[in-house]
Amino acid sequence: MLEYIRQFLNGIQRTWQRLSLSARVNIALSLAATIAVIAVLVVYGSRPQYVGLYSGLDREDSSAIIQYLEDNDIPYQARDAGATIMVPTRKLSEVRVALRRCGQQQDRLRSGYHCRAPQDDQRSGNAGGYCHQR
Repeated sequence: MLEYIRQFLNGIQRTWQRLSLSARVNIALSLAATIAVIAVLVVYGSRPQYVGLYSGLDREDSSAIIQYLEDNDIPYQARDAGATIMVPTRKLSEVRVALRRCGQQQDRLRSGYHCRAPQDDQRSGNAGGYCHQR
């Protein structure tokens, strides 16, 4: 097996030496361009796609939602001075369900409710987050 690899590499080296300078430059540039395109695709393809969680929020509702997202280490983007909150697509359903448990009505979080991050609560047996009125 090792001998086969050596022969293969020697064949590549002999072929490379037989190429003209312009052919070598073209191959090197093509290889560099291919690597650059792959790197760009990996970087941009691995970034999460954000979708709207809620929009048209007032400051109090926006603050409560952002606090919940931060407490639970959920990435988000606030736009329109905090009136629109965006979350990664893969987290949208999970966050909406969690916020509904915290007093959210239809498409808005009711003001006056505070969401607490999920944690094990030995006293109540509650393994998830909970909400209480401020």
